[in-house]
Amino acid sequence: MVLVIVFLSIFGPFFAPNDPDEFVGDAFATPYEGFPFGLDSYGRDSVSRFLCGGRYALMIAILGYILGALTGLFLALFSVYSRGKIDSVATWLSEVLIGFPALVLMLLFVAALGPSFWVLVLAISLVNLPRVFRLVRSAAQVARESSYVEVAESRGEGKFFIMFREICPSAMPPFLVDAGIRIPGSLLLVSSLSFLGLGIQPPTADWGLIISENRLALTINPLSVFLPILSLATLMIGINLALDGLQENRQKTIQSGIK
Repeated sequence: MVLVIVFLSIFGPFFAPNDPDEFVGDAFATPYEGFPFGLDSYGRDSVSRFLCGGRYALMIAILGYILGALTGLFLALFSVYSRGKIDSVATWLSEVLIGFPALVLMLLFVAALGPSFWVLVLAISLVNLPRVFRLVRSAAQVARESSYVEVAESRGEGKFFIMFREICPSAMPPFLVDAGIRIPGSLLLVSSLSFLGLGIQPPTADWGLIISENRLALTINPLSVFLPILSLATLMIGINLALDGLQENRQKTIQSGIK
């Protein structure tokens, strides 16, 4: 499921039968020969717009999540290992950021800096960073007090070795499970911003923007928004199923090793 949507997002523009920005007929025209899903609000081919609309949203969501998650992971490990004032300040900052609803925080960020590609990536990372930080910190605190960390410290191992070799593996299971929620959620946030007009700007094709532009004609030609909605739902379900499967395989491997 994931590979199909990712393939369409990356290579879809090569299969688009028409230019996604070309006006080929009447607005909201129902399906007819050569246009199986009809035309959109400006008379553009709905299929071509859909095939060209997933690339930017997927790139922004994945890059934003990776940047925010890796930063949150590092800061959480560093905070737990350092303790003291560093841990207190980092925890307080994460609580402040989490206090803002994700969409509101992104709206403030984008409104201040403008809806460019990298601003959207940074906005997504800013939303994910404190949440990943809190999750990893909770899991890493238990490992920080374990005997094998004390043994590593007595051997004279360096701070970063202990952080990533001794403490980090304990935080990986919840981190991976959380990724199954955060990645689809990031994609939904990007699409929501585009739907509100503060994400990817027209005339660039984007699934959230396509839904926004054609929502007023659902009773006339609902097929114009069918493909973007189906793709977003398929991708979110597929990512969750894939990560759940990876987690189950990991648990089976651990149980086999114990036996």
